[in-house]
Amino acid sequence: MTAEAMAVVGEAGADCVVAIGGGSAIGLAKAVVAGARSRAAAPGRDGDGGYGV
Repeated sequence: MTAEAMAVVGEAGADCVVAIGGGSAIGLAKAVVAGARSRAAAPGRDGDGGYGV
């Protein structure tokens, strides 16, 4: 589920993630954001030093 959500966020070029609901929804949103941040921090990811999401 997390990988699918991360793929959707990546394909959409999302600037933010909004979670509506309880613990599982919030946990998934946190995982997606953490994954996006770790990918953005990878050198050369976007050709600009890797800091764009």
